[in-house]
Amino acid sequence: MELTGHNATEIEAIINTEVDRQYRAAQREQDAAGLPIPATGILRARAIVELLRRGADTNTTGSRSSALVILPVTVDRYGTPTGVHTTDGTEIDPITAAVLACDAHFRQVIVDPSNNPLNMGRTVRLFTPAQKQALIIRDGGCVFPGCDQPARRCVAHHRIGWDHGGLTNTEDGALLCPRHHGLMHSNQRWIILRYNIADLPPDLLEAHQARAASAQLEPETDVRVIKTPAGRLLLAQNATDHHGPAPKRRQTAA
Repeated sequence: MELTGHNATEIEAIINTEVDRQYRAAQREQDAAGLPIPATGILRARAIVELLRRGADTNTTGSRSSALVILPVTVDRYGTPTGVHTTDGTEIDPITAAVLACDAHFRQVIVDPSNNPLNMGRTVRLFTPAQKQALIIRDGGCVFPGCDQPARRCVAHHRIGWDHGGLTNTEDGALLCPRHHGLMHSNQRWIILRYNIADLPPDLLEAHQARAASAQLEPETDVRVIKTPAGRLLLAQNATDHHGPAPKRRQTAA
């Protein structure tokens, strides 16, 4: 397209801002996963695609919001509630949580001390809305190392493809942005693996434990790892990487 005057100036500024963000994201990916930083033309193309996707996600019809706000409710190993918070880590007091639970735009999801959703469904061909909400709580956004794409711009990916016997369970799903989802399905061998914490390489174990400690969560025993085409193992991201440490859990009476 060809634009002139103030429209051209405004659009150019918007595109350049997103190109800068794409470049910073590419730098993080290079540091985390060793991916090369693309040429400026590719970054500009990615920026335009991203801006179009954002616009397409905007709800322009109807009076009701298209957003669904999820409130994770943390329980201890005995099932006793220990805290309610938003997916970005803001703690919600019990009265506010009770009021919000009556709103159709809010949904409570029960999570364990490691922030994993509980009882969110069994195997089906496609991920159900409930399972997708569970992935949003656990992953927070794209799980690819260094990616900053939020959950609303991600799709639910089967760790093992359905056609190859994979199951549509939350533990076998992962949120990926469109670009990294395409990378997983490319001819390159990018693979999401699951490791028992006892089998993690020392560097990944240290990073996994440090991440859990900073979020005041118990380290998960089942850890997702991304294997690069060169065989390098990378720690997959989760909600802590996207939203930072979780709020402190309220102490319950003995």
